[in-house]
Amino acid sequence: MSELDLLRRIEELEKQNEEYKCIIETISMMEKSDRITKYLNNWKTNSKVLSLINSVNDEKLDFIGVQEENIIRYEKEKRILEEQISQRIRETLPTHNSVTTGEEVFLIKEHELYIEIIGYSGFESDLIVTPQTINGKPVEVIGNNAFQNSRCKRIIISEPVTIIGKNAFQKAECESIVLPNTLKEIQDEAFWGCEHLSDIVMSKNVISFGKSAFERCIGLKVIDLPETLTKLGNECFWQSGLEKVVLPGSIKKIPQSCFQNCRNLTNIILKNGIYEIEHDAFTKTGITDMVFPESVKQVNNKLMDSSFLAKNYTINLVFLGKDTNLIRTTLHTSHIIIYCVIGSKVLSDALRWGYEVHPLADYNKN
Repeated sequence: MSELDLLRRIEELEKQNEEYKCIIETISMMEKSDRITKYLNNWKTNSKVLSLINSVNDEKLDFIGVQEENIIRYEKEKRILEEQISQRIRETLPTHNSVTTGEEVFLIKEHELYIEIIGYSGFESDLIVTPQTINGKPVEVIGNNAFQNSRCKRIIISEPVTIIGKNAFQKAECESIVLPNTLKEIQDEAFWGCEHLSDIVMSKNVISFGKSAFERCIGLKVIDLPETLTKLGNECFWQSGLEKVVLPGSIKKIPQSCFQNCRNLTNIILKNGIYEIEHDAFTKTGITDMVFPESVKQVNNKLMDSSFLAKNYTINLVFLGKDTNLIRTTLHTSHIIIYCVIGSKVLSDALRWGYEVHPLADYNKN
């Protein structure tokens, strides 16, 4: 089981425990209800009713006992999972060289031509600046889990770093991070769960973001995506705090669940060059208007499935091209209005699925 799986399981356990506690609290509140107490007292003289009440009370106590046992059992499992995560981190620390720069202690792995930072065990500070060279070799890689759970508030990654590894900053408490223009790749879950992260200076030459790279970065409201970026991983910004996003045309595909659960996301701009948008890419967002450039050839199933705005707002989907294929979404057709070119593929698809359709010229976003 990966660290991410362990963390997700811990979250599930916490939710289940809350549910069990709510059940017990609800039963306790019912016992204190004056109306129920008065009703029961009126029937206690009836032997059959009294027997039934006693039977229900016994079942209630048994039920509460089961819920309390569940809480104890899940709390125990949670502690075991948390210890597994801590143990995995500890196991990686003593087996590598360390380099001290001021008050900072970086754990490193020395390769033939470059240095990889694989951990950090220095004093807690407000600022971490990674060194450019160690032992005369360039520091080019921030390794997997290197700064996981770090409490530092500000981090500056120096040139010539080109890769940030998997889980490198997972659940770190950093509020701001500066990434060098030498950076090319941000791997899977690199910034997963960085809830305090609100300011990123992005590399102007980054090429790819891995799966869940910025998942659960709830404090992140805006991010600058350069024209060099060609790949976004699945669930890349899942449940982040983004409010506005400009997607460059260098990204050919918006992958599944890329912005799912970004409830503050109301402004999305798709640049010409994007070719395909996969399912659930914008599910449960605050988007009410989306304009698809001519380059988009396929909009896949469940584009904005279960948008939390769907019951209260109209969602306008505007298609500028003639050759876009619209595969049926599962959103209620009564909440979607499609604007498109007369004679386009979108027009025939939309009419087939029962959407309200208007000519492109009628679209006017206030």
